[in-house]
Amino acid sequence: MMTLLLCIFFYSNSISALEPDSKILSKKELKKIEERVQQELKNKSLPEEKKFFLNLLAGRELYQYRFFEKAARYYQNAIEMNVSENKSEAYINLIAIAIDKNDKEKVRSLYEDSKNYFQKNPQFKTADIDYYFKTLENYLPLKKNQMPPEVKGFYGRFAHEENLINLIKAHEYQKAFSLLNPQGAAQSTNDFNITIYDSLNVLLHKKEVKTLYCNKQYKQYPDSFAMSTIICSLLNDYLEKGKFEDKHVKLADLYFKENSEKKYIYDMVGELNEKK
Repeated sequence: MMTLLLCIFFYSNSISALEPDSKILSKKELKKIEERVQQELKNKSLPEEKKFFLNLLAGRELYQYRFFEKAARYYQNAIEMNVSENKSEAYINLIAIAIDKNDKEKVRSLYEDSKNYFQKNPQFKTADIDYYFKTLENYLPLKKNQMPPEVKGFYGRFAHEENLINLIKAHEYQKAFSLLNPQGAAQSTNDFNITIYDSLNVLLHKKEVKTLYCNKQYKQYPDSFAMSTIICSLLNDYLEKGKFEDKHVKLADLYFKENSEKKYIYDMVGELNEKK
């Protein structure tokens, strides 16, 4: 799973090409990614929950590159798995793929399937999803051969900040990371989003991580007494030396003593220093 994320991550950019002509991801590169995914999925020791998130992540990234057919396969795999995790993204993006293909019968079928899913799992139905379904309902049963042009797929949209924070506080790091989009982190100017992405990425993938987005600001203002700078210094310490520098730990202790509401981030990153 780590290998997949890293491989996909380094190709992340703005996507504009259509599926057969993608200039961002060649067929050869795509094949390598899929081979790695399949190898992980065949790992009998990998828990079902992690296989679910692997399918979800693969579907999301392939959807982003507009390899819709392949993305649909992984999203369908995620839906069919017997796990209690949130399958909202898989249902929503499968509907979007069917709309893109102008497959009216598939749209109807997925709409009914997803509606049944949310009736059985109301805890996952958000205001966003209600709005999404109302948009679909304006067109169903697709009178006059119309398709719902305003309904688009989205990934990570359900990752509201509060939900993300709660997952981190509960030490559900893999779940939290599965809600984040690497391309979004690369393009973000929000210090919180960048800090959370970098922190989770390093915590889960350790020294396989080659890029920290927080470095853009950290290299310019290394002495800033800001949360993003302080956390970034610790992440750099770990990647370069395998442990935190004492001066950075002291600064972090001081900052989070004064800003205790954000200490959950420091506690999460601090686990790196505890694992030898």
